[in-house]
Amino acid sequence: EVPGQNLYTLISNVLGKTTIERIRVSSLQPHEITSDLLALWSDKRLCPHFHVPLQSGNDQILKGMRRRYSSDQFIYATELISKTVAGSGITTDVIVGYPGETDAFFWDTYRVCSDASLSDIHVFPYSRRPGTSAYYLEDQVTPDLKSYRVKHLVDLARDKHKDFIEGSVCLTHDILWEKASLLDGRRIWSGLTGNYIKVRCMNDETLYNTITESGLYLDSEGLPWACSNS
Repeated sequence: EVPGQNLYTLISNVLGKTTIERIRVSSLQPHEITSDLLALWSDKRLCPHFHVPLQSGNDQILKGMRRRYSSDQFIYATELISKTVAGSGITTDVIVGYPGETDAFFWDTYRVCSDASLSDIHVFPYSRRPGTSAYYLEDQVTPDLKSYRVKHLVDLARDKHKDFIEGSVCLTHDILWEKASLLDGRRIWSGLTGNYIKVRCMNDETLYNTITESGLYLDSEGLPWACSNS
């Protein structure tokens, strides 16, 4: 830590002392998210995307993981983001099958993920690693049971992401274009909206590392495209 500095002052200084066009803040812990911090997002250079790790929706498992937050704090943080930063995307990480995770504990995680306003969920099965404290814990979850639980959360993640994209179609987005590929001789660009949706557009101009404003539409496969650059 830098004496006299915290996350709020750090972001404030970046905003006040630079002319960076787009700033995406990386992973934030639930207890770091406050009304004062979120007020900084009134500056449109800050991307309306928040990655807030959950790991587990059961407080006993969170304690075993030595996390410094509870499932209620996670829900509060995501609700605060949703009502403060319009159109924001909220992604999270979840570890499935941590030692001691019972069926009831897993469904606690599923419920929290279902109730929270999430735009996507990154699901990881727990993997034993020698040298870690969890490696020596009893009640290891079997691979088959982990796979079963992962499938349920991946299905939920897919539904959440689909709903989020569909809800974002009616909004105007700032899109940062990153790379191009060729399709039937035409240049197809891919980029990311501020709220972290991967979009495409068909444009023969060079868009690399530029930001354009556009609405979105969905093609027949449900994939998002930029309206004004097609």
